[in-house]
Amino acid sequence: MSFFIGLWKNNIVKLVIIAAGVLLFFRYALPLLWPFFVAFFFVLIFRPFIKRVHNKIKISEGILAGVLLGLIALILLFGGWFLLCRIMDMIGEFRQNSDYVMDCAKTALNTCCNFIGERMRLNPKMLEEGVLEGTENLIAGIRDNFAPKALDASYSYASVIFDAVFSIVVTIIAIILLTKDYDDIKKKLAENTAFIRIRRLCRKILTLLKIYIKAQAIIVLCVSAVSMAGLFVCGVNRWYIWGFLTGFLDMLPFVGSGIVLLPIAIFLFLQGKVWQGIGCLLIYGICAFLRQILEPKLIGDKMNVYPIIVLLSVFFGLQFFHIGGIVLGPVSLFLIREIYEELRE
Repeated sequence: MSFFIGLWKNNIVKLVIIAAGVLLFFRYALPLLWPFFVAFFFVLIFRPFIKRVHNKIKISEGILAGVLLGLIALILLFGGWFLLCRIMDMIGEFRQNSDYVMDCAKTALNTCCNFIGERMRLNPKMLEEGVLEGTENLIAGIRDNFAPKALDASYSYASVIFDAVFSIVVTIIAIILLTKDYDDIKKKLAENTAFIRIRRLCRKILTLLKIYIKAQAIIVLCVSAVSMAGLFVCGVNRWYIWGFLTGFLDMLPFVGSGIVLLPIAIFLFLQGKVWQGIGCLLIYGICAFLRQILEPKLIGDKMNVYPIIVLLSVFFGLQFFHIGGIVLGPVSLFLIREIYEELRE
């Protein structure tokens, strides 16, 4: 026993154990209990607002929580519907202009093959036919493999949708019940030492998480605004949607705004719109520069952590938790640090 106590006193071993425990918790326990964690943090965030409204109009706090949830759901549904409609319009426009796009692509391919053929003394026609044949085979392979797999996976998709709907219903019920009984639960746990330490830890994590989300929101808004303005000047259709996607995808490490702006620039070059394409490349450079300027000020200075460490946490979060790692990666980092500091005290 003394060996394990001595091992626990080693700061490196302690940090490794805490990190392993946090990652295992988020990897295996959180997927099972996430509706209750969402309910807990929802109540923790919106509790002061619900309390103020309750004191003014004397309506049950559970009912107020339900109304607030309904308003948030309506906003999300309206936003999702608007975005879906815009995407469908874009798909329709692309189909209408598909012949023109293909002509531009064939012209660009012909130019490239002629250039390569002249420099390498090859037959440009054979090069072009080889590229077209390879492209057709690739498309045929994707079509033949994707359709059967999509049909086979339809049952698992239905199961995932059912689980998601059930979990959302459980989350809503948990929020209403927790809001209603929050004061009573808090009184019963107020004198428990472990609960006091957990509550203090949760408040620290919530404060850091608010700073991180606020910083990312500011960066996303700035990048989106610059992208929208630039794409509007370049005459790109649906500039507001592309600008928003640019800002949102800029959060992803090693992806960034280039995942949207570079294909748009290439498409403009294929259309012969050279200056507009150069404008998109310039927008990409401004967006990358903007993140490099804002991130250290909004994250590093306020959270007392280097931006490169936050970037690493997002990257490893994506490896462990997939798309949820954008948030869970930094949360894991903050939680490991705060637990370690709490245990040192």
